[in-house]
Amino acid sequence: MGWRLLVVPVVAAVVFGVEVLLSFRGRYAPPPVPRPPLEGLALPSYVVPPQEVGRGPLPEGKVVLVDTAHANRYDPQEIEVLLRHLTERGVRLEYLGHPTPRGTFLPAAQRAARLEERTRYADAFLTVAPADPFTPEEVETLQRFVHKGGRILLVGDPHRPGALNSLANAFGITFGSDSLYNLKEHGGNYQYVFFTRFTPDPLTAGLQRLTLFGAGSLRAPVSLVLADENTFSSTKERYEVLSPMGKDVTGRVVAVADLTFLGEPWNAFTDNDRFIANLADFLTGGRRVFTLADFPFFFRGDVDVVAEREELLPHAMGVQALLSRAEREVRLQSREDFGRDRVLLVLFSEKSRVAPYTSSVGVDIDHTRITTPLAPPLERKGAGLILLASSGGRHVLVLMAEDAEGIGVLVERLRSGAFRRHLVHDMLGLYPDVRP
Repeated sequence: MGWRLLVVPVVAAVVFGVEVLLSFRGRYAPPPVPRPPLEGLALPSYVVPPQEVGRGPLPEGKVVLVDTAHANRYDPQEIEVLLRHLTERGVRLEYLGHPTPRGTFLPAAQRAARLEERTRYADAFLTVAPADPFTPEEVETLQRFVHKGGRILLVGDPHRPGALNSLANAFGITFGSDSLYNLKEHGGNYQYVFFTRFTPDPLTAGLQRLTLFGAGSLRAPVSLVLADENTFSSTKERYEVLSPMGKDVTGRVVAVADLTFLGEPWNAFTDNDRFIANLADFLTGGRRVFTLADFPFFFRGDVDVVAEREELLPHAMGVQALLSRAEREVRLQSREDFGRDRVLLVLFSEKSRVAPYTSSVGVDIDHTRITTPLAPPLERKGAGLILLASSGGRHVLVLMAEDAEGIGVLVERLRSGAFRRHLVHDMLGLYPDVRP
C-alpha cells in the first residue's frame, strides 16, 4: 500500500516538468534604452545655477541686533543664509537674548531695558516670527531708534502665527493671517508662488523672479512685491492685488511675510539669494544719528578728554576710565585737537571757550542764569549742563559747571546714566543741582 501513495505526487511532478520544458522560451533580455542627451537638458525655470552675489561695500563697525527674546518661532539654521550675508559684510551680530530663540526667557521689564540699552549703539534690528507681543515701552524704543536712522526688518510666516503686528502696526504695516497660492503656475506646489512684479527700489534691484514657499500677505504704505492675477489668498473670496513684502513711509522698516526662503536650500531658487543680499544691504546701509542719551556710543573711535585747569584733571581721568576700551585710544589733553572726537570739561567762567557749541543748541550763559528756548531759565549757581555737538562726523561732549565739584557730579551722572533724567533736548541736559 505504501508504494501506491507515491504514485500521485510522482505523476504530478512529471506533468509539471513537461509543461515547463514545453513553455520555456529562454530568459528575458530587455532592449537597450537610449540615453537622453543630459548635456542639453534644460532645468526648470524656477531653479538657477549657483551664482556669485555682490556683497557691496563693507560697513565699518556696524551692529545688527537679532531678536531672540520674544519666544521667536524659528531655528537659527532657518535664517542662516541672511546671517551669513551680514557677517560677510563685516557686521557684528548681537542677540537680544540667547543666540538660540528657544533658549531665552526674559521678563518684559528686563527685556525692555535691554532693548533700550542695545539700540543706543545698534544700527539695525531684526525680528523673526515673535510669539510674545512687544510692550508699549519696547515699541516706543524702536520708534525712537528708527527716528534716529536705525533700520528694522520684520519677518513673519503665516504658518507660525504670533505677535508681529504688536510692533508692525506702529509703522503702518499689518501682517495678514492668510496664505498665498497659485494653481496655474507654481514651483511644484501650489503654495510655492512665483513673483515677477516689483516696485523699483534698492531692495528689488536685480530681481526678475522670486519664489516664496509659504508666503502670506501684508499691507504696508509701500508695496515692494506684487502678486499676479492668478495668485489668491486663502482667506479672501474675491480677487485683489496681494503683496508679501513692503516698507513704511520712512523706508527704514521693511516687512516680509515669508520665512522659508532665508535658509538652505530655498535660497537657491530663482532670484531668492539676490533678494537676501539686498536685505543684507538694507540692514547695513543706514546712517545712525546719535543723541546725548546714547552716551557713550556716539564715540566710535579715538577720543581726547580736554581739561585746561589742573583741578579738573581728576575728573578728566574719570571720563577717560568711562570711555576706555581695548580698541580705542583715550588721551588726556590740555588743548583741543579739532580732528578728533573729544570731551571738554569747562567751568562757567570760561564759557567763551565753548561758545560755538553752546550757541548750536541755543544756550546762553550770563553771570546769574542759563537760558535756552528749550526750558525755563535756570539759576547758574549750583547748576550744570551737558551738551553734545556734532559736526563734520566729529562729536564733542561738553560738561560745564560752576566749579570742579560740580564737574565731578556730572561725571558721576554720566557713569550711572542718571544724566538722562534731565534731558531737555536730544543734545542738551540741564541740571539744577550738581551738589553731592
